[in-house]
Amino acid sequence: MKFDYCVGNPPYQESKNGNNHNIWPDFLKSVASIANIRCMVHPGRWIMMSRPYEHTFDDMKTQGLRSFNYYPKSSDVFPSVGLDGGVSITYFEGNNSDKVKYFINTKDKGIFDENLKVFTDNFKEEAYSKVFKDISKDNNMNHRINESLARINGTNNYGHIKDRNLDLIFDTPDNMKNPVKIWISKTQGRGESKFMWYFVEKDNLINIDPIIYTSRKVAIDGRGNALAHGKGNGFNNIPHICERDQFAFSHILVFPEVERERDLLLIKSLFMTKTARFLMSITQTGLGVCGFENIPDYLELAKLLPEDELFTDEWFYKTFDFSEGLINEIETRVSPKVDKEV
Repeated sequence: MKFDYCVGNPPYQESKNGNNHNIWPDFLKSVASIANIRCMVHPGRWIMMSRPYEHTFDDMKTQGLRSFNYYPKSSDVFPSVGLDGGVSITYFEGNNSDKVKYFINTKDKGIFDENLKVFTDNFKEEAYSKVFKDISKDNNMNHRINESLARINGTNNYGHIKDRNLDLIFDTPDNMKNPVKIWISKTQGRGESKFMWYFVEKDNLINIDPIIYTSRKVAIDGRGNALAHGKGNGFNNIPHICERDQFAFSHILVFPEVERERDLLLIKSLFMTKTARFLMSITQTGLGVCGFENIPDYLELAKLLPEDELFTDEWFYKTFDFSEGLINEIETRVSPKVDKEV
């Protein structure tokens, strides 16, 4: 005897020897043996067709997958839960299916063709080729990068201050001889990093790059290109315009050729966009910044920009004719940056 219907939100994974293993596909297979019509709610990463889900779609078709509704932002389904890759609601009937309908946020998208790789890194190739269509690939932002070498003894790569160094960091420059303003975290690696402006004596810095004190600049955090994979959060420190005698601790610094306010604002607005960080992610292998070579030089891009305007994602989408799929990928996979700089 079988049930007429089965509706479920199966467990997603289990932990073995400290590693997580996906188990929801096993539940999809099991429920096929006890019910003819099934509706399941589970993670949507299988749609990307990447490891470890290369064969999941084929398996689901043999189980009678008829349609699925994909929510790139898991918070649209579970407000208090963040799932990498979003959530899918799958509908099964009987066994074996040739055609599978699909929806994105309940919007009918027709028949799903896995060969189109709608949700894969093909979008990165589209974005890269379009923004560099009329710009030399050698003319990129990579040559504008200068990594800050300034450190305070006892700090790690992300600027968290160890206990013995807390007395070197001050909230105000009062009674300091040669104060330097730094953007740094004092959480000591515990919990969420909370970066703020503090002050340190110049004499307490080591490996000082002179450009820190002689130029205005834009500082970009070390995870500026991190993707949020549908969560919509992530590391949200923004690009900062730093004056002379200011720098962002353990961060990457981007310098314009001239120090006009316009240049600084252009560079900052460029890295505020999701598009720029999506392009950077093409060669991203970890949390550190990489991929500056995948972004055209800001002055080349500015030639296409209306006078007195700054870079925005909407401008990128329209100027370079991004496809609907690419726009959806950028909007749902890249964390937004909120400008909280004072």
